[in-house]
Amino acid sequence: MSSMQMLLDGIAAVVRAHLDAEVQLDDIEPPQKTEFGDLAVPCFPFSKVARKPPAAIAAELAPLLGSVEGVREAVAVGPFVNIHIEDGPRTVMVLERVHETLGKGRDLDGQTVFVEFSSPNANKPQHLGHVRNNLLGDSVCRLLAARGAKVVRTNLINDRGLPIFKSLWQWRETCPEMTPADAGVKGDLFVGNLYVAFANQEAIEKQQAQEKLRADGVGTEGLEFDRLVDAQCPSIVGARDLMRAWEGGDQEVRDQWEMMIGWVLEGFDATYQRMGIEFDRIDRESGLYLLGRTHVLRAVEDGLAVQDADDSVWMDLSNDGLDRKLLLRSDGTSVYITQDIGVAITRKKDLDFDRGIYIVGSEQDYHFQALFLVLHRLGQEWSDRLQHLSYGMIGLPDGRMKSREGRVVDADDLMDQVMQAVVANIQTRAQEDDGPAGQYARELAGDAERLQRTAEEVAQGALRFFVLKFNPRKDFVFDPEASIALTGDTGPYVQYTHARCCQLLHKALDAQRLPDPTMAALEHPLEREVLLVLLRYSKVVAKAAESANPAGICSYLLELCRSFNSFYAPQANLPILGAEPALSSARLGLVEGVREVLADGLGLLGMNAPNQM
Repeated sequence: MSSMQMLLDGIAAVVRAHLDAEVQLDDIEPPQKTEFGDLAVPCFPFSKVARKPPAAIAAELAPLLGSVEGVREAVAVGPFVNIHIEDGPRTVMVLERVHETLGKGRDLDGQTVFVEFSSPNANKPQHLGHVRNNLLGDSVCRLLAARGAKVVRTNLINDRGLPIFKSLWQWRETCPEMTPADAGVKGDLFVGNLYVAFANQEAIEKQQAQEKLRADGVGTEGLEFDRLVDAQCPSIVGARDLMRAWEGGDQEVRDQWEMMIGWVLEGFDATYQRMGIEFDRIDRESGLYLLGRTHVLRAVEDGLAVQDADDSVWMDLSNDGLDRKLLLRSDGTSVYITQDIGVAITRKKDLDFDRGIYIVGSEQDYHFQALFLVLHRLGQEWSDRLQHLSYGMIGLPDGRMKSREGRVVDADDLMDQVMQAVVANIQTRAQEDDGPAGQYARELAGDAERLQRTAEEVAQGALRFFVLKFNPRKDFVFDPEASIALTGDTGPYVQYTHARCCQLLHKALDAQRLPDPTMAALEHPLEREVLLVLLRYSKVVAKAAESANPAGICSYLLELCRSFNSFYAPQANLPILGAEPALSSARLGLVEGVREVLADGLGLLGMNAPNQM
């Protein structure tokens, strides 16, 4: 047991003895300002038990906590007791605690959590929105695993809707012998290009059909007019005929469809591999879309849903602030919520999960409100353990990047753009920087393979950090150039700080000096600030995992980097290798603590922690 844990246990024992109450050790954390002490004990939770105001409880506890071993002074400040740790042991206690916990916890031990994310449509490449979805899902999985959960990474691919049959129709009509290899492009892009070509053909046919129908005096607008227009469009009729043939089991159509889906999935795999995204379970809508139908029909029998005169099935959710929700169409076919009902119930049987998180854009907020409510109405009590992690939109600076379709930016294009910006940055630094960073850039620039590999790693890290630093609900603009800067609120800034720590420790080894926090006390305010920021790390990770929000990790890492760089700055006059041996070893211990936490935090974001930049 570390000395910090002994201190915390001592504080808990005093509270228990005096108030007959338990203190949550996670609630004991550093105050906002270092001058207030090293730890703060909040007394709000004890007010009900003691039947006293929190400030009065703090006044009673302060002298008692001052006698705990390792405490130099305990001061009541309003509803808090601020603890000042004895000068000598502080550094050792904090760094032992950091090394012992390092963001890991056991609060989710024994829990199974599925996280559904990515969920692309199989008629086109993944786009800018999927970048945010993929990176958010991956980091949430890492956070939950760090707290002890068994995480099941799940992907539900929409491979059945009309759009994929539009691509299939276009292929059959225009290039039935061509493959992605023949075209020299990824499979998902190949299919996406077919979909764009179909859309162009569809637009021409619709325009012609509308003009003809209007000339014949049939009508000008409305749902019935739109149906008549579609019926005059060979491309739309053909795609719908293919979908009906697939549903009817036509083997030729099924085989061609499976081949096309294979092309798309191969392209998706390449994108996932480049982004460092993995899944434990990949479901396809084509194998799941019938699952919920039985549950919906049973709900009609049980009086939980109603069947209208046209045979469509609905559930009235108006008492819960929603509206009537369609569960089955009049022809008996499923809608999205039907499928999601069946998938959720099947997952519960397969995984017996304790928690489920769906990472889907904010435009689906209503859908998930309805889904969870319908599941509850169907008697699935575990539905209150399902969560929709909703996220906002990403924009791009005007004119920065053109998409292949003119509307949506492909994920592959975005990654290429960021990587090219990194390469240009390295080449500029190689020409203009005379310092160590410039020397490293020149080494990279002289080795094309190494340059590309390093640029890809930096680009992926820059992209991840920039996307994840925003609260998921927030819309933001992604700036490829700003994301790769070595200063500011960026991933490269955090990675560069980690590299500085590594270089310092490497020089220390050359000088035969080892990190040893026991050698001397670190009492300078800048040293104490770094120590107290380090002490908060485990709590930050726990909160980020609980809220499924990696943005807190990003904010914390930036704060730690700023604190460390203030301590390390020349104007601070706190030399590390140049100090006398005992103080030098103690400060190196602090550097090693920062390096450990930066590496761990970057790992939770899915980023690498480079030794050199």
